[in-house]
Amino acid sequence: MYLGFQFALPWHWQLFFRWLVRGGDVNTIPTSLAQELNNLCQTANRSHHVNGYNGSKAIAYSLGKFECKLSRDQKFWLIYDIYGFDSTKEAMKGTPIAVLMIKLAGQDYTYKIKASIPKKS
Repeated sequence: MYLGFQFALPWHWQLFFRWLVRGGDVNTIPTSLAQELNNLCQTANRSHHVNGYNGSKAIAYSLGKFECKLSRDQKFWLIYDIYGFDSTKEAMKGTPIAVLMIKLAGQDYTYKIKASIPKKS
């Protein structure tokens, strides 16, 4: 039931529930976000940081500001972010149920998003 529920939700909710159950690091990004991430990664600054809030809500809510750099062979974008909550204030932008869940689950867990997507010109 949990897995079926996961696939029916937007990616940022999937990440949130993964955080709630302490699901570990993430190695893949949904292919539906690949084109937009390609466009955003091309705007990375010199330190490889991207402002995902300039993209869609799906990117803003799931990655926010993140790191994106080219692989050595220049064929992939390597995307890196840390997902977690330092305070319930971070969840206030979401729904009241998210705030309640964070208060119940605690705030002491983070995990890494380390994934790649093919680079498109």
